[in-house]
Amino acid sequence: MSLTKTVKKMVFRRDGGKCQRCGKELYFSKDFNPHNSTHKSHIHHVLPQCDRGGNSLKNLFLTCTDCEREYHNKPPDALIQEMNERCAGKIPLGEALGSDAARLPLFGV
Repeated sequence: MSLTKTVKKMVFRRDGGKCQRCGKELYFSKDFNPHNSTHKSHIHHVLPQCDRGGNSLKNLFLTCTDCEREYHNKPPDALIQEMNERCAGKIPLGEALGSDAARLPLFGV
């Protein structure tokens, strides 16, 4: 199942429009580019869909094109560990955002 535009925007907004690995400012679309960036955003699944990873917000995060390519060469458990270390003190990936997701601000939806 593909991601809806609403879910993509929620991930973009939650992650501050920045790649969660390298911090590069990204754009969502030609109509929504808050950082005036030339770097396209990608939504990455922590646990791949083929391994029963879903489209919930807790399994998705924002990446740039370069980091998206690199992530496809890592096993999911290494990715989860890397992202949890990077987010020390924040909500780690893998913990439920569940009910909080409904309260994330949306734009243009």
